[in-house]
Amino acid sequence: MPRSNVDIFQFLDYRTYLRAFYDAEKAASPAFSYRAFSMRAGLASPNHLKRIMDGERGLKGELVERYAKVLGLGPSQRRYFEALVLFTDAGDSRQREDAYRVLRSFRQYQDAHQLDERHAAYHESWYIPAVRELSSRAGFRADPKWLARQLRPRITVREAREALDTLLSLGLLHEVDGKLAKADAVITTGAQTRGAHITRYHRVMLERAAHAIDEFPASERDLSALTCCVDADALPVFRAMIADFRRQCVALAEQSRRPARVLQLNIQLFPLSDDGESEAAR
Repeated sequence: MPRSNVDIFQFLDYRTYLRAFYDAEKAASPAFSYRAFSMRAGLASPNHLKRIMDGERGLKGELVERYAKVLGLGPSQRRYFEALVLFTDAGDSRQREDAYRVLRSFRQYQDAHQLDERHAAYHESWYIPAVRELSSRAGFRADPKWLARQLRPRITVREAREALDTLLSLGLLHEVDGKLAKADAVITTGAQTRGAHITRYHRVMLERAAHAIDEFPASERDLSALTCCVDADALPVFRAMIADFRRQCVALAEQSRRPARVLQLNIQLFPLSDDGESEAAR
């Protein structure tokens, strides 16, 4: 059994956890080594653990079970470890989001990562960023009942209260002259979960864009699309143009003297075909 007591629920990357485990075991027993770990796991390669920790190999299938046994993980810890492996080595954003959802279901994770939980809430609830921006409007009231009536679609009083609590805890709202106002805090998340938060945010806002087609008349929205075939080197130019447009929109919003309405602007640019070079290489 391991002599160290490394809490797996503190980690969001299984390789980081394995390094911490190895260092703690080595400190507790100088005789502990990569070879000793492999022998306990029934692995032929004496450096298997090191190669996993260095990212040269990944954990899959039966190996996860073998590692969990040597790590001395209990049932709940083992399930967390399995989800942690899936989260770290996810092949796409959907798999990563699904694994992250499993990680967040553990009470021990929630206790250890309370700040990250609030970041997750901010990015997966469309109305929390909206409440933050609404605080710039004259006559803003930090009253959940009032807030619940302002947004489209309407939210519940409970959701409004949770939005205020989340924004305050993240420093995105602060008190000025006895009233709540928007703070210029930067939303930063851990490197391990940043991708899951951001992709979830974009999915949520794209869903809101789809609902807006029926919720608002054409005079109150602008939905447009362009499909075109361009030179291979045009993609970075398009991205630069979009970035410049976003900066102009931010500047216009910052210059607003009487903010009255919260708007959401989504911009998407993505390929609908290969670049031609991959086709030529076949």
